[in-house]
Amino acid sequence: MPLRLDDISTGYGGHVAISHATLSIERGEVVGLFGHNGAGKTTLLRVLAGQLPLWKGAREGRWDGASRAPLAALVPQDGLVFPTLSVEDNLRMGVWRQRLRSAELRRRVEHVLDLFPQLAGMLKREGGLLSGGEKRMVAIGRALLGEPELLLVDEPSIGLAPATLEIVMERLRRVHEEGTTIVLAEQNMPSALELVDRFYVVRQGETVREEQAGDFRDRDARELYALI
Repeated sequence: MPLRLDDISTGYGGHVAISHATLSIERGEVVGLFGHNGAGKTTLLRVLAGQLPLWKGAREGRWDGASRAPLAALVPQDGLVFPTLSVEDNLRMGVWRQRLRSAELRRRVEHVLDLFPQLAGMLKREGGLLSGGEKRMVAIGRALLGEPELLLVDEPSIGLAPATLEIVMERLRRVHEEGTTIVLAEQNMPSALELVDRFYVVRQGETVREEQAGDFRDRDARELYALI
């Protein structure tokens, strides 16, 4: 049984951000949410993360008959790196509610540093001194420290140079290969299509189209952006 949002509506205060949105996520997939800024992609991620209540519709939160919703972690588009904390402490904030033994915490940090070796030499550096790409790596690493089953990544391409974006996307591919399901909200369709299996087009708070990514990977960029 996939995770499923069925004809949902929600928003903030009295403002409707999502209406009539439907999507499903199978365990082991990478699913894209494509749309312009303000289309509702971030709100859909927050619903999947359990951060927003539904005003209407239903959320089926289990995979394969499990008794609980999968553990999800959201990587916000601005990264939310704490500027006065060190890189190491920023990473550890991902598990501050968990009572991990020191050996287990060290194992998880080492796994993140294996994914992002650029961070290994800057563990004591304050978060505010990092570049945009380094902050994005810390934010992803912090989310992964909790070993989520579902990783929700919001606009990873924003503010990144092409070479850095390529590194981030390659690391997300590796995270997926290690068994984590990913939902990726993006405006940069050509880059994201190299990673996702399926995608939904989100427009004015609605999911208006669902497609297989492989059918679009060789399309011209102008044709891709015409979809959203």
